[in-house]
Amino acid sequence: MGFGLAIGVAIVIILFIYFRPDAVSKATAQARSSRDLSPLIALLESVPENRRATCYDQAVKQLWSAYERPLAAQLVRAMAPKTSADKISQYWIRQVLEVEPELARETFDDSFLSSFYVPEVAAQCGKVG
Repeated sequence: MGFGLAIGVAIVIILFIYFRPDAVSKATAQARSSRDLSPLIALLESVPENRRATCYDQAVKQLWSAYERPLAAQLVRAMAPKTSADKISQYWIRQVLEVEPELARETFDDSFLSSFYVPEVAAQCGKVG
């Protein structure tokens, strides 16, 4: 009976790990429903630096794909000081500028763009950033 119990516990643990909601996706969904990016930004800032760009990309992509473009642009603006050296940050700034120019004018002022946008780097970024 001990071996069967151990197998059962192992299966439950594997299922939990496999099906548990991803923290970034969960925080992004919460931001969409609450219209508050603060918890999502705090989560992204707490991610180890070597994973931050990937998690940031995931969050922006989820907002962008759900047509939450104003929230996506606000997240891009909030994270730029922490990720501007990453190509993915440059990709998203350029994406907002090109696809949603009116929103970009509302969200990105000249000071922001001169501080955090590097067109030469953004030009190197393709569809995958």
